[in-house]
Order: sequence, then structure tokens, then C-alpha cells
Amino acid sequence: PRGELEARLRAPDLGLTDTMVDFLLRGQPSGGACVDYLDMCWRCSRPTIVRVLGAKWAALMRAWRAADKTGSRRLPMHDFRRVLDRPEVGLSNAQVDMLLRHIDPEEDGRYDYHKLLSGRLRGSTFAADAYVGWRALEGKWEEIGEVFEQLDANADGTVTHQEFRSAVLQQRIEGLQSATVIDAVLRELDPDNKGEVVFEQVSWLLTREKLRDTVGACASDITSAFRAKAASSFAQHGGKLPLKDAEAVVETALAAKFVGLKGALGYAKLVAGRSSKANMVAEESLVKVLA
Repeated sequence: PRGELEARLRAPDLGLTDTMVDFLLRGQPSGGACVDYLDMCWRCSRPTIVRVLGAKWAALMRAWRAADKTGSRRLPMHDFRRVLDRPEVGLSNAQVDMLLRHIDPEEDGRYDYHKLLSGRLRGSTFAADAYVGWRALEGKWEEIGEVFEQLDANADGTVTHQEFRSAVLQQRIEGLQSATVIDAVLRELDPDNKGEVVFEQVSWLLTREKLRDTVGACASDITSAFRAKAASSFAQHGGKLPLKDAEAVVETALAAKFVGLKGALGYAKLVAGRSSKANMVAEESLVKVLA
């Protein structure tokens, strides 16, 4: 009841001023009607929760994606909450409880972490510019890759932060025109702040979801084709394949599975490159990357 709650809030031992109490009770029913104190707590804690989500978006994204084995962007409650409960996230149990009360589950009962990272809550939204910018970058990785190659004058596979900004701004990507957002994305791409972005690493990070949908869908075909090619040249390479041959195997398998797939060669280079050691690819390394 409002009267009981107000009396408790105004108790000297709680240390709240009259102005604070008036703010907390603003919009609540008067008289003997009951007050939804969880809603009141949400209004108080929402700024802190939103600030944490904004600061930890990259870590949350990585953790949720790692738990999402199907790539559906949805997780059961226990997996969804397990990430939010991590000490490094910085939310208390009570704050996580309140946050979950303001996220609507999907029709299958699971929770869409993309919606939360995009700033969507029940009945309200919040600014999630960095995550939105990251998603926009994921959708344009091929175009940006072409600009990277032009900027990489010495062909060492890296570009400076300023060259990265130029490449992004040149594409006029919606959601990636703000210096603040680009800097937030750069912190994720260059966590050690070395002042440069490694194109292969950037491509791998930005294409993980697409790779799961494409390369993952024909992993067995790629493995079979690789094994056949490696067997035909066993005497020369001992069951391994040179990097270029491995790229060709992956590209051919992708092209057969997805007719007209844009960026098939780029995907093939990424997969083979992540599997290679000294420009040779072994089957066990390829299988590990495909998984």
C-alpha cells in the first residue's frame, strides 16, 4: 500500500530526502491503493542497467553468440541469464531480475539477445549505437574489404585506425557515421590498442554469423572434398594441402552448395587461412575451424 511504502521511505534511517521520495512516488496511485514497487525500482535502476549494457555490449555479444550454437540469436532463459550474471558484467541479481521483467520472450519462450543489444525493452528503448554500428559493419564487410586492400599500400594485411575510419566513412554506412561509434567499434577490433587493424582478424570477427549459415551448412561437403584432394596428392604433401589448393576446395564446395553466393572466395580464404600453418592446411585443423 502506498501509505505504508511512503512511511518507510521517509524513515530517517533510510536517508532519503523529501525530494527523493516525491520523485520515487511520482505517478503512483494515491490513497490506500497499492504501489508496484518493482516498477518504482526499475525507474531508479534503469539508467545504471542501460549504462552497463552500453559499456559491455561487445563482451555480452561474444558471450551470447558463443552460447548460441544454432545461430538463431535466441537463447533459453538459463543461458541468457547466465551471461548477465557474470561478475565482469557488473549487474546485481536484483538488477538482472528487473531487466528480465522488461524483456519479452519470443513465441518459443526463448530470449532474443539481438533485441536487447539493439536497445529494445518492453515499452521503451535505449541508445545502443555501438552494437547497431557493429551490426551495420557486419553487413558491409565485403565492400569495406575492397577499400582495405586499396589502402594497404605495403600489403601487410593491416591498416591504421585513421585508414579504417576513412574506409568506413567512404561507404556511408547508416549507423556508422559517428566518430564515437567508430571509436567503440575500433576498441573491439583492436583491444590491445596497437593503433592498427588486422584485416584477416576483422573479417573473421565480422563474418562469424554468415560463415555459420554458409560454410557451416556444407562443412561435410568441404571435408569430403578436402580429403579427396589431399589423397590425390598424398605422395607430394603427406595428406595436407597448400593454402591455395585448400582455398580452391572450400570455394568450389561453397559455389556448388550456394549458387551465385557473393563473397565465396572471401569466405574460402578466411576458412583456409584460419586452418593453415606455414601455408599448409591439415584436415584436422580445417575440421576444427569448420566446427
